[in-house]
Amino acid sequence: MRQELVQDFTKCPNCNSSIINSDNELVCSKCGLVIGASNKYVIHPNQNHSIQKEPHYGSIIIEKSSVRKISYIQKSMSSLNKSENELKWLIDKLCDTFHLGHSIRLESHRIGLSLIHAFKRNRERSNRAAIAAYSVVTAARLHGLSIAPHYKNIRTYLQSIGLKVKTRDILQVISAARGIGLMETRNDADKTIIEIISMIMRNNSRLEKLKSEDKVSFINHLKAISFRILKDLRARHYFFRSKNPMICIASIIYAASKEAASILSIKNPVTQRELAEYIGYAEYSVRETYEELFGKSSAMFDSLQVS
Repeated sequence: MRQELVQDFTKCPNCNSSIINSDNELVCSKCGLVIGASNKYVIHPNQNHSIQKEPHYGSIIIEKSSVRKISYIQKSMSSLNKSENELKWLIDKLCDTFHLGHSIRLESHRIGLSLIHAFKRNRERSNRAAIAAYSVVTAARLHGLSIAPHYKNIRTYLQSIGLKVKTRDILQVISAARGIGLMETRNDADKTIIEIISMIMRNNSRLEKLKSEDKVSFINHLKAISFRILKDLRARHYFFRSKNPMICIASIIYAASKEAASILSIKNPVTQRELAEYIGYAEYSVRETYEELFGKSSAMFDSLQVS
């Protein structure tokens, strides 16, 4: 049987920096280049030894090459560098999966590394997958994507590759981001309303069941009422005051959909759950914000009903 040995790569072929092992993959500690996977069983001078027992061996197979041990210094790479490269790898995976551009990828790296350092300074444990999710969503919004990748879809993808992210992990990262001055960008509200209504037109099955004239009338009323409510809330200084702008916009559209349905005497085809999925937040967040803006002050809501 031909024996195959694994060459021990200790330097990155791209930037000549040291290589670290990250979740059974060999990754450059500086540029994040993935050299290969270190999950193959290979022949070793000790026949009972496997690559899993020596995680710093490389994965490029050559013939008749000697295997030497990696240095103690390289085995003692700092945990911070390992965390940074694992985070970069996760962010790159998310950007590739959700077709996000290079500028968003770089901004995600910057945000994620800032959060890693913040958790390190505070000596707090963190979920790197949650940091990657927050970094990608925030970077997308900073670059003008009003409808950024949904946290729900990101969490589903991360789960498919074996990483679990709970809601409390995301909230912990958001809290840490606020602590170091990282805030989600304010959205162009008018543009976002149009985008969300366009998604309703494309995806809402209940809307498709309406008569053609009712469908057109509902959409026209929905747009006009949404902009009117937005203008009124801004004038009353309710909008964006210590609230998430995306959730506020979803609440405005839901209020407008109820009024539009009432005008046409039809059942409202738009739900809070649907709007929450479009903006990537939890349904209860939309419900609570809607109730705060419209449900607890009937006088205010009645005034919004007046053209």
